[in-house]
Amino acid sequence: MGYAHTFLFLIFIQTAANWHPEWVTATSNQNVKLAASYLWLVTSIIGLWPVWYLRHSFSLEPEARQLVIAGPYRLARHPIYAVYVVTYFAIWLRTLNPMFLAVYCMWLILLFFRIRYEEGVLSA
Repeated sequence: MGYAHTFLFLIFIQTAANWHPEWVTATSNQNVKLAASYLWLVTSIIGLWPVWYLRHSFSLEPEARQLVIAGPYRLARHPIYAVYVVTYFAIWLRTLNPMFLAVYCMWLILLFFRIRYEEGVLSA
């Protein structure tokens, strides 16, 4: 499940670029495209903050190595996922494509299950 969540967008973007480029083509609305680009840039930079605090505790598979409660983890339980949600939304906003939105919604569902799974591992 974690791998599906992790690689869903990468597989979608690669597949769409090869078979349906219109699914990942930027919108013609310049204002939306510019706002989405700035949002994408800002969240990508902010996304480095929680990764820095995790450092050696970061992995694809959840493991209870060390409890991190400093930095962004003081503010949110899953700051990396929060950044992903906004970053992927910004990427969708650049396209405004319904197929991209469908994949985004599917990714959100997988994210929900991944968070529940991680909570169980970390609680144990």
